[in-house]
Amino acid sequence: MHAPVKILYFIEQNDTSRYYAKLFEHLKKLSTFQFHVLNLTICPDFDLAIKNKVASCQSIMTKKYYFSIFEIIRHIRRLRPDIIHAHEFIPAFYMSLAMILSFSSAKLIYHRHHNHTRGFRNILFDWLAGLKAIRIVTVSKNMAELATMEQPQFKNKITYIYNGIDLAHQTIKNNELALPEKKIKILLLGRFRDVKGHSLAIDAFIKLKEKYNDIGLYFAGTGSTETEIKKKVADLDLTNDIFFLGHVYNIADLIDKMTMCIVPSKIESFGLVAIEGMAGKKLVIASKVGGLKEIIQHGDTGILIPSGDIDKLYQMMDYYIENKNEREQIAERGYNRYLNNYTSEVMAKSYLELYNSI
Repeated sequence: MHAPVKILYFIEQNDTSRYYAKLFEHLKKLSTFQFHVLNLTICPDFDLAIKNKVASCQSIMTKKYYFSIFEIIRHIRRLRPDIIHAHEFIPAFYMSLAMILSFSSAKLIYHRHHNHTRGFRNILFDWLAGLKAIRIVTVSKNMAELATMEQPQFKNKITYIYNGIDLAHQTIKNNELALPEKKIKILLLGRFRDVKGHSLAIDAFIKLKEKYNDIGLYFAGTGSTETEIKKKVADLDLTNDIFFLGHVYNIADLIDKMTMCIVPSKIESFGLVAIEGMAGKKLVIASKVGGLKEIIQHGDTGILIPSGDIDKLYQMMDYYIENKNEREQIAERGYNRYLNNYTSEVMAKSYLELYNSI
């Protein structure tokens, strides 16, 4: 018998993942490959979520990343993987160095999840990872074009695979999600960062409040601009209308309670939250940027608006609040598009095609 092909995932995962657990479940079911995971950080919850779905899951115990090289080399020599799939430029950079120093013959896949690469250090990391990799995978066609613009010397290595998600997998049974009750509920799901458009959503919501009394805006997530956004809400005396839910584990339950989802991002490499909204059979109104332009077919499977356009966001939310039948028809078509293109199983099959090709 031939030894199984070993594939090592090298990641930097410091919280529970939205899609890794289901991805590994499908990969295990659909292939005879042997999957191992090496994490640059320590996250017991993540380890617990995937431990029965992979052959092994280890964490780098060194706090300083530049000291981790020796531990990475030890794992490479212990596992002798055939393929190494490194997610993002920091893991890909350190893995590239470790592979060079250990004379590893494994094939490296560098998976780019980000948009532009900024700063000398990051550009250096990005370049070495691209140089060592046999494939550079991005999360959308738009990001593949951007990566090619930034690294034209690697254009023949660059491809893309859409992210996938199984929303039902994220439901926690017997843990009912209690929400401040409003008749009309609008959800913005995602980390608090300037590029995610929370402030813009508030400005559009103020216009809606002039027309609808029983309406609420719900923010799910945490992040660097959360304090700033909370202050804006308090200053505008909207604390009874705009709600901060923090990190929500019951994503399916949350979306099910919503009227619609909005994704008013300034930048979005892919747009996983749009996929989650479509998977929950809700209308998604999103900015016409990045991967969102590929996920949503305007007027058919969702609504696209110009990035930063407060008036357009207000107008589209207002129109689809009033027109429930149209809203539900678009949401149903969005759900079918999700099933055909953006499930974890579809993503897993694309990964396996990539592995078989190399």
